[in-house]
Amino acid sequence: MGVDAKLVVVCKEEEKMNTITIQNVELPVIEIEGQRVVTLSMVDKVHQRPEGTARKRFNDHKPRFIKTEDFFVRNTDEARQMGFTAPNGLILLTESGYLMLVKSFTDDLAWEVQRKLVNSYFRVREAVSDLTTALADPAKLRTALLAYTEKVMVLEAKVQEQAPKAQFHDAVAEAINCQSVQEVAKVLGTGPNRLFKFLRDEGLLMRDNLPYQQYLYAGLFRVVEKQYNDGRGESYTYTRTLVTGKGLAYIQKRLQNQSNILQESPAQPI
Repeated sequence: MGVDAKLVVVCKEEEKMNTITIQNVELPVIEIEGQRVVTLSMVDKVHQRPEGTARKRFNDHKPRFIKTEDFFVRNTDEARQMGFTAPNGLILLTESGYLMLVKSFTDDLAWEVQRKLVNSYFRVREAVSDLTTALADPAKLRTALLAYTEKVMVLEAKVQEQAPKAQFHDAVAEAINCQSVQEVAKVLGTGPNRLFKFLRDEGLLMRDNLPYQQYLYAGLFRVVEKQYNDGRGESYTYTRTLVTGKGLAYIQKRLQNQSNILQESPAQPI
């Protein structure tokens, strides 16, 4: 067995081991100078085109293809060593060459095949190569890990820095959206005394008009402390119940079946 014959056997054995199936067509994985390529015959088969279609299209537009960038050429002997019979030489298309060749294929099958070939064939090698290179080079791996660690530390610092600001913003927004029971009564078209009574009867407020803890924690009310000066230099602190925007919506819902409160209000309904 000659050298060429041995190369053919080896290549054919590798092709059986390294293949990919696109649209039920099994294609050998071919690599030249570190990138994956396809033959014109492979293009015809996977796109279900008559034999010779890809070659004719390539020959018609050959001046537009750049050698070693869009395609490679292997003579008959080189093709035979790769396991191919190519009396007129072997044309091997790179990803860019393949996409240029099939740009006029606009049928549904062509779109599907192009996507699968690009994602599952051409670019797999690139991703694996980058990962393999990074893992094989301790310096690159260390640099990547350090960069990742630095990004994590920066993000954590930003979270810690912004947390107090976010809490302050939430508190301010909540306070701005709060209204006194008197103001809420006006919005609902009833009197404050009637609304206080309703909230006590419904079990939202206690006898001292302060909210029960469960409704306070639910965000329906807020309790704030106020100071009062009696004009004689004496200062007193008292608590006041405020209704949040969420609380107002909740009260309105509870009032839907309590229309008599609105009807007895001194204010005219809108």
